[in-house]
Amino acid sequence: MRKVKIIILVVVIALTVLFVTQNQPYFQERHRFVFDPFVLEPITLPDLPNLVYFVICLGIGGLLTWLAMVIGRFRLKKELKVLGQTTTSQQVKIDTLNRELAEVKAIPSITEPVASVPENDLVEDASVTEPDHREENSAPASADKV
Repeated sequence: MRKVKIIILVVVIALTVLFVTQNQPYFQERHRFVFDPFVLEPITLPDLPNLVYFVICLGIGGLLTWLAMVIGRFRLKKELKVLGQTTTSQQVKIDTLNRELAEVKAIPSITEPVASVPENDLVEDASVTEPDHREENSAPASADKV
C-alpha cells in the first residue's frame, strides 16, 4: 500500500509541474489582490505573480483539509473510547449472567420430571385399554334364536 501512495504522489507532482510549465505566461502575470470587506478599509496586497496566489490557495486548502482530518480523528478516538467502555461493561454483564446461569443449572430441581415410557414400548391390548360399550346396549345374538 505504501508503494501505491508513493506512485500516486509522484504522478500528482508530475501533473502539477506539467500544468505549471504549460501555463507559464498566466502564472508569471502580476496582479494586485484587493480585499474590500465594506466595513473596514480595503486591504491591498502588493503585485504578485499568479503562481504565488495559486500556491497560497493550495496551501490554505491543504491546511484546512489537515485540520478537518485532525478534528475527525479526535472525534473517532472519543467514540472509540466510549465504545470500548460500552464493550467492557457489556462483557461484565455477560459474565455475570453466565455465572447466574451456571448457578441455576447447578441447583437440583424440586420437581424432577417423571421418566416417560416411549410409545413403542406400550403394548396395545383392546381388553386392557377401553371396554367395548356396544355389547351392553345390544342383546346377544344367541338369545334371540331361542
